[in-house]
Amino acid sequence: MEYSDAVLTIIGQAGGGILTRSVVRHMVYFASQKEILEDDFTSDHFGPRSSGVNISILSLMASNFLTEELGKRAAWSSNERLYTYSLTEEGRLIWKDVQSDFPDRCANLKTIVETSKNIAQFSFPSIACAAKVHYTFREQKLSINERYFLAEAQKFNWYGLDDSEKRTAFELLRCLGLTNSSTNSRVHHFH
Repeated sequence: MEYSDAVLTIIGQAGGGILTRSVVRHMVYFASQKEILEDDFTSDHFGPRSSGVNISILSLMASNFLTEELGKRAAWSSNERLYTYSLTEEGRLIWKDVQSDFPDRCANLKTIVETSKNIAQFSFPSIACAAKVHYTFREQKLSINERYFLAEAQKFNWYGLDDSEKRTAFELLRCLGLTNSSTNSRVHHFH
């Protein structure tokens, strides 16, 4: 499965309700951590970044498989506008082929999308927080528990997330199986 296949699947599963390229990118990052896709992510201020994901989104738009529409203003900034992504009719046909070619991976991506929607309502700040803290802990080869997650999230508090939103970010990772929430020690290594 290529990044473009994952992007089509994520946006298709979301029903076109995903705001911001970053939310799409972070869901692809979560998929890479669950070994659904390769992991070529690097550090960025707003969480892990992948040129492959960004290129895939631009390529899908240029091929008329994906549309990007200017949406509402971001709640955290009066200057930023959000974009909504949707599959075109041609994009839906390609996505149908992707589902046939990769049924198990598409099912796993569907779980990531549904969990991101149900837990975080596709909220950019919460999803970005979850991805950024996860990436930071992964790079340090440390596992994640709630106490240390919340402390680390405080350091990356770009949008003034309150404690409830930070807990939402942790809960998203927990529900995706990307934490060791049962452990109280920060010094556990990733596999």
